[in-house]
Amino acid sequence: MGFFHDHYILETHKTIQEISEVLGRIVAAPQIFRVLRPREPFEGRYDADGFTLRRSTRKQNPFRPRVRGVYERSGKVTVIDLRMGVSVPGLVLAGLAVAVFVSTSIERLFRPGTAWVEAVVMPLTMLALIILFLAIWFNAEAVFALDGLAKSLDAKVKAPESGREIKP
Repeated sequence: MGFFHDHYILETHKTIQEISEVLGRIVAAPQIFRVLRPREPFEGRYDADGFTLRRSTRKQNPFRPRVRGVYERSGKVTVIDLRMGVSVPGLVLAGLAVAVFVSTSIERLFRPGTAWVEAVVMPLTMLALIILFLAIWFNAEAVFALDGLAKSLDAKVKAPESGREIKP
């Protein structure tokens, strides 16, 4: 698992047409506001070349990985180049958190009577914990998305560098 990004290869014996039919059953149209969780496990868009989707949840979590896949038929196997990453709103949110912590640390550092530990160590520790929490959250969501896609497409998951099969 990467730190806010992942790259995998899915191999399936399904044709691109069959993959499109499966995606038609498991991918809902994206919605900005939602009250109920959709029946489909994913939301996003797909076409004959690939897809962009994320797991469906009732909550709008910016740290759910955006999954991008590109199909390529190679003999009897369809290879899907799969990349996962944090969405732009998630990156903006993380950037704002870093900016708030840095500005708070700088302001406390120049305040008279402030201890060095209070001004620097505490905010940086909190920032590191937040980043760690978000990384764990992202990786958990990435595993759920990868496992759901692999099962739905009856695909094997492989590492792109080595080509060896991995279990999500």
